[in-house]
Amino acid sequence: MEIGERRIVVVDVGCRWGFAENFLPAIDRFLIYGFDPDQEECQRLNVHYSSPTIKAVPIALGRETCKKTLYLTKEPACSSLYKPDPYLTSNYSAFHCEVEVGQTCVNVQRLDDWIRENDVKVIDHLKIDTQGSELDILVGAGELLSSVRSVQAEVEFNPMYLAQPIFSDVDTFLRSKGFVLWKFSEITHYSKNKAPQPPIHTVDIRYDDWVSQTSGVYAGQIFWANAHYVSCAVFSGKKSTEDKERDQILFSLLGMPDVLGDQQEWGDYVNSIIRNNCLAASEQVTKLAKAINRSQQAEARATQAEARATQAEVRESEARAQAQQALTVAQHAQAQATQAEARVIALLNSTSWRVTAPLRWLGSAMRTLNPDALKPRAKVLLQHAALYVGRRPRLKNAALKVLNRFPSLKSWLFQIVTGVKTQPVQPQIVPTDIAHLTPHARQIYADLKSAIERRQKERG
Repeated sequence: MEIGERRIVVVDVGCRWGFAENFLPAIDRFLIYGFDPDQEECQRLNVHYSSPTIKAVPIALGRETCKKTLYLTKEPACSSLYKPDPYLTSNYSAFHCEVEVGQTCVNVQRLDDWIRENDVKVIDHLKIDTQGSELDILVGAGELLSSVRSVQAEVEFNPMYLAQPIFSDVDTFLRSKGFVLWKFSEITHYSKNKAPQPPIHTVDIRYDDWVSQTSGVYAGQIFWANAHYVSCAVFSGKKSTEDKERDQILFSLLGMPDVLGDQQEWGDYVNSIIRNNCLAASEQVTKLAKAINRSQQAEARATQAEARATQAEVRESEARAQAQQALTVAQHAQAQATQAEARVIALLNSTSWRVTAPLRWLGSAMRTLNPDALKPRAKVLLQHAALYVGRRPRLKNAALKVLNRFPSLKSWLFQIVTGVKTQPVQPQIVPTDIAHLTPHARQIYADLKSAIERRQKERG
């Protein structure tokens, strides 16, 4: 379709994140300008589009050419020439993105001045989303508004920034310039709820007499929406063929072909764009469904991985506890071994151990050799040892202490040295007059006598 030499001019003020996607299907018929005071964002957009017909301009637009304060917010897209309302940012979770984090001074220019300096004759579509300064930009467009066919402006029904114009101000101004309100989109409400709540009522949205849609109404006060305005010139029957063709392309790509009249009167081009948009929407829905499915699968895998990680953590904790228990047991065993080693060392360093060393050596030798052959020599050695020890009081006392602790060893040494076999002392019952004893002493005597008689019977 030929539309003459003039391209359709689109101006998007507040172009952060992108501004040309709707027009890419017929980009060769458009000239698109985006405006944003963020130079880095404009540079990114110019690299992203990389097209001679799409340009992002890093300046702020307003009512007059001057310097103004730009209030920087937590979310850069919410920065504004108007100061954020601290009550909203403090009491509504949805407004946390508008918390002020700084200020900077920016150059502001009127739109008609920039258009004139860059030799742009007309604007066909004007989109404005500048966080409260939309009316200022419309005023700064001056006489250019007479060429604009459609305006999309973000409007606030309740102020979000201090002293900002609201919908009634914007609506009054545009109607005075020959525009009519066509529709709202993205109607947005905010509440102080910290979590999703169930709907509290319903609302009906009707389209002619054929469609009536009922949807839930949730808590919250209406704050903003996108207002779509159309110039009354679009409805004039005195349009040139070129104007009519440009309107068909523009409003079809804006998703507003109904502006052109009854559906029966739409041209083949408009219908083809609608079909293509429907196909694109269907493909997007399919892609979205697949993406949701992949996201759910990924979430399920993440949940499983988290469960496995939790189990592994539990096993690791149990293994760590077992290791700690084993370490405690090992430390206790080591302490016992250390104590035993200390006792052995103390025994080896004791006088009694050194004194009895010859006896231990003699006992070992007698167990390995013929005892009968060693008895005379052992007797001589023991006699010399006894004489040696007897002449030294300290050794004698130590030896006696050891021998007194081991009566069998004492008896054996006495037998070796003297040749006299000692007999164990047999307890005897000595007749005793117990008449003069106390009752308790008589009972003890009776118990001892019974024990001795029992012992003698056992040895019988």
